Order: sequence, then structure tokens, then C-alpha cells
Amino acid sequence: MKRSVARQAGVIVGGSVALSALLVLVLGKTGVIPAIPAYAFARGALLVVPAAGLIAGLISQRLVGSRLAHLVEVIDRSGPNDDLARIRYLGGDELGEVGNAVNRLLARVTRIRASMIDQERELSRAQIELRLKHDLAAKTEELSARLEERALLFDILRITTSSPELDQVLHTLVERMGQLLKLREAVMFIHDESSQTFVVRAAYGFPQQEAVVGRSVLLGEGISGHVGKTREPLVVEDVSREETYLAFWGQAAREGSLAAVPILYQQRLLGVLTVTRPEQDPITDVHLKLLCAIADNASLAIRNAQLFERMRELSTHDELTALANRRLFRQQLGMEIDRARRFQKPLALVAIDIDHFKQLNDRHGHPAGDAVLRSVSELLAASVRKVDLVARVGGEEFMILLPRADLGEASAVAEKLRTAIAAAELPSGRDPPNNQLTISLGVSQLEATDGEDGEALVRRADQALYAAKHAGRNRVSRSDMPPAPVK
Repeated sequence: MKRSVARQAGVIVGGSVALSALLVLVLGKTGVIPAIPAYAFARGALLVVPAAGLIAGLISQRLVGSRLAHLVEVIDRSGPNDDLARIRYLGGDELGEVGNAVNRLLARVTRIRASMIDQERELSRAQIELRLKHDLAAKTEELSARLEERALLFDILRITTSSPELDQVLHTLVERMGQLLKLREAVMFIHDESSQTFVVRAAYGFPQQEAVVGRSVLLGEGISGHVGKTREPLVVEDVSREETYLAFWGQAAREGSLAAVPILYQQRLLGVLTVTRPEQDPITDVHLKLLCAIADNASLAIRNAQLFERMRELSTHDELTALANRRLFRQQLGMEIDRARRFQKPLALVAIDIDHFKQLNDRHGHPAGDAVLRSVSELLAASVRKVDLVARVGGEEFMILLPRADLGEASAVAEKLRTAIAAAELPSGRDPPNNQLTISLGVSQLEATDGEDGEALVRRADQALYAAKHAGRNRVSRSDMPPAPVK
């Protein structure tokens, strides 16, 4: 650039001098000006023209070329890495104005770049804030979900300890779980070990709950039965494609997703929790983990309720025969006496004793005696009405409470029982010396004319029973009959 400007200036000045010399030569020959000798003109031209061009080039280099070179250098250097480059003062001529204009342009570019940097930083901060807000929102949502899960588990724990009644606990449990987890249906199956079935004890989300509660599936039947058999949780993403899906006996839609979770207590199978969700909001891994946690908590509640039921049953029922025990008999006797007097209805009582039971026990052992007691209990319970109460009040002694039955009706029932026992094939029943298992029965009726209590009614039935035994056993004796001669 420098050489180009200087060279152009030298050539221009040299050319101009050469033209001027040539003009002088021509004017001299025409006589307009004095003539110059040719050799002197040539020698002067050879000296003056190059000198003039050189001087012009040096002057151009000094006055213009160096300033233009600086201008080009600064413009070339001003970039992303040198935003503060500026042109030095180039004077007050046009070239200086150009330098000032370029400096103003560079200043604008610098401000624009600074603004861009600030905007990039703001954008970066905004993006970071957005990411943080998004992450915070996701964490907040996750935390809210975890808190809801913990609240549900705490609520379930509270429910499981609020009542010893199993059905009430299960009903409250599925209702609460169905509402909080937005379930379509929820069913609680309880395992019946004796029949190897799973019985529905509580249900949620069905238009008719009674159409589901009480229904049962076999071990291995359907999805719930399969989970009970394998004892492993199972998720079905689309039940419409699952052939084993029973749709809760047609009470649920064949669409959506399903999860079934076994309920285990110390490796003992207690039941299966089965839930469904609609197609647009399917069951996820998070739901499955929560259901497993719910099943763990529910197992404690179910086991505690079962133990409570068992304890309550043992407190009112005989463990060997499952009949009412003496305590329940006394409670029921008092209530039936009050009811009989209030409504002016008869009330009868039958006392029963197995004949020669001690001999049978001594000869064959207690297991055989227990088998006889269970068989006799089953026969007695099957031969009376549902309103009647059969109780085992002693070793081989039984009482049957007959509401709304008078002495004659009770005697007929007693005779039917005596005949049924004598004709039945019972374990170790036929045994010397009698070669037959028999019972003796005493019948009494509540006296309506006086304030007779339960103790008196039982005492008169026992006296009639003793009379039957003294008369030879295997017979029925009434409290209003005179004592029979001893045989």
C-alpha cells in the first residue's frame, strides 16, 4: 500500500515534469522562448525528472502513505480480539477526517459488541435461571408426590391401628387409597387357607360394590390368583390384550392398566391388592413401588385384625368344636330371657351329655375323643335352627338354647338329636360295652309366671339330664316329669 501510493505520486510528478520539459523544448524550437541546446536539455531532463518523481514519492509517503498504512493496519486489527483498537490522529485534512470517521465507527462496533456480550450474559443467566426453575419445579413436583405418598402411608398406618375390625380397616384402606392415587378400581383379596381361594373383602370404584365383595378366585386363577401363587408383583399395561383378565367378573371395563401386589406377612400369604387405572393415566413404576409399600403396611393391619378376630373368637367360642363357649352361652342366655319376657314368648333349654365318654377317652385316647366331640358338635349344629345357640359348656357337656320354643317343641328337638347321634357313624363311636355312641338329654322351659333367672333354667335342665342318665342314658328327660326309677 505504501509503495503503491508513493510510486503513483512519483510517476505522476515525474511524468508532469517530463511533459513540462518537453513543452519547454518545443517552445524553444518555435522561438516562443529562448532555445535550449539539445544536449543540455537532455542532461537536465535526466536529472530533474527522476529527482522530481523521487521527491514526490517521498513527500507522498510522508504525507499520505504512512497515514493510510496506519489506517489499514488498525482496520485490519480491529476484530473480536481487539475491540479497543483506534486510529491515531492523522491531521486536519480529509485523511484525518476519514480516520476520525473510522474511529467513530469502531466505537459504535465496540458498543454493539459490548451490548451483545451483555445480552449473551443475560441470555446465559436467563437460561440458567430457566433450567434452575425447571429443575426446581420438577423437584418440587417430585417432593410433593413423595410427601403425598408419605402422607398416604401415614394415613394407612393410622387406619390400620384405628380399628381391630378387619372389614372396616380394609374398606377404609381401599377408599383412601383409591381417592389419593386416582385409581379406577381397587380390590382387596384375603387369602382363605382352608379353601386356597382369595375372597374379596373390600372394593372401591364399582357401581355395585355388592356385586364384587364376597366373590372369590382360586389360587392361580386370573391375574390376582396368579400373583397370589407366584407371590410377585405384576403390572399389566393393557388389560384388553390380557386373556387371563377376568374384569372383576364383568364389573369393570376391559381397558387401562392393572397392578396386582401380594400381601405377605413374614412369608405368609395374607392376600392380594389389585388396582386399575384408566388408559390415559396408566400405572407407572412409582405407583408400583407405592403399592408395594402400602401392601407392607396393610399386611400388619390384616394380621393384627385376624389375630384380634381369632382372640375374640376364642373368648366366645370353643377352640376344638368352634361352638359357642360357656361365656357366650351365658351372655346369650341373659339376652334371650329378657327378650322372652318382653315379647311374652317361650324359651327352652336342652342340656346334653355324651354317654360313657370317659371310657371312650380312656380306651382310645384323647385324639379319638376330640374327633368324637367335633363330629357330635357338627351334628348338633346342623340339626337345629339358625336362631338356636349350640354351646359346649364342659368336657362332653353341651347346651342348646331354643328361643320361641316351648317344652314340648324342645323335647321333640331333643329326641331328634338323640336319634341322629345314635344312628350316626362317628369316629370310635361303636365301642364296647354299649357298642354305640349315645347321648342323654334334659329339657327345661323358662317359667313365665315368676322371675326365674338363667341359673335356675340351667339348673332345672341339668336336673332333667341327670334324671335321664340315672334312668339308663340314651334318653330325653323333661324338667316337668317326675324322676324315673334308676336302671
